[in-house]
Amino acid sequence: MQTEIKILSKEIEHEYQNLLDTSASALFTHSLNYRKFLSSILKNSTDKYLCLYINGELEAAVPVFIQDSPLGIVVNSLPYYGSHGGIITKAEHTDGALIYSLLLNAINDLCKRIDALSCTIIESPFDSNEHYQTFGADLHDERIGQVVHLPKVDEANSYAYTLLHSFHQKTRNIVRKSFKAEFTVRHEDSEKMLKKLHAIHNQNILEIRGKPKTWSAFKAIKENFSYDDDYRVYYASTGENLVAALLVFYFKETVEYYTPVIKREFRNQQPLSLLIFQAMYDAVIEKKMSKWNWGGTWKSQKSVYHFKSRWGSVDYPYKYHVKTFKNIDSLRNLDRKEIIRNFDDYFVYPFN
Repeated sequence: MQTEIKILSKEIEHEYQNLLDTSASALFTHSLNYRKFLSSILKNSTDKYLCLYINGELEAAVPVFIQDSPLGIVVNSLPYYGSHGGIITKAEHTDGALIYSLLLNAINDLCKRIDALSCTIIESPFDSNEHYQTFGADLHDERIGQVVHLPKVDEANSYAYTLLHSFHQKTRNIVRKSFKAEFTVRHEDSEKMLKKLHAIHNQNILEIRGKPKTWSAFKAIKENFSYDDDYRVYYASTGENLVAALLVFYFKETVEYYTPVIKREFRNQQPLSLLIFQAMYDAVIEKKMSKWNWGGTWKSQKSVYHFKSRWGSVDYPYKYHVKTFKNIDSLRNLDRKEIIRNFDDYFVYPFN
């Protein structure tokens, strides 16, 4: 058996795309467009997508981004708001232990070669398995992935009823309440709409003392993804007043719930729930999707977890595997703001 690790290049992008098409654990964060998106917004970053060939065939890969800073070098698979990375393999491949061992050893070798401080692998919620133990992580963090397996279509005319009755009764009542408010619901491909979404997003996140995504990131979405094929922006309005919006991504059979926003004064009328329902409905009827991925939830975010669970979600716990390659006590002694400033958008180690 011959094995070889190649770095993803233009020459083998078509093989990588074929791997994405056949992998059960690949998410839109593994995609080539997402790679271009991250490259366009992350400063002082380079990528090394490690591709494993066995007997001349591409069998598996792992996406890796590297950030250099005055404090040192950090490696993530993947960076930026908890983006899933981790190893993707052909669906029919059975020798997972060997594949994971070879790619995890390749990551370790890369980190040692560039003298990295730490490396974090954020596994796919569809690939939480014991093979990551061979990575040798000395720190871990955990999230709960929540996924709705969207009900199948019996008859298109009755699907709204079928979808609605797959939710918890209280969520059904919330959606029905949103219908009565008579919001106008549309989706729109325009920079103007993205700017409106970003403005409300910025306000929403600052209200909870979080870190909003920058306008440059939203602009990069339009530059690196194709509207309707890769994403949509839904919005609810009353007259000329936009009251809520929702950015979703599409990849294979999965819808990614990416950026929800709502004006505070309209929360009681539930326009965001209406947008979620409409986006779910369209995903099945128009795009033949079967999964709705809410993304990761911290164990401490009980109200967020509760909200998502009532839409019929199934839990998919997953881990952040963090390996340190040198004594990072000097980093631990730094103020968190200093670490965040130097490793913006990267995960260095769990602060808790």
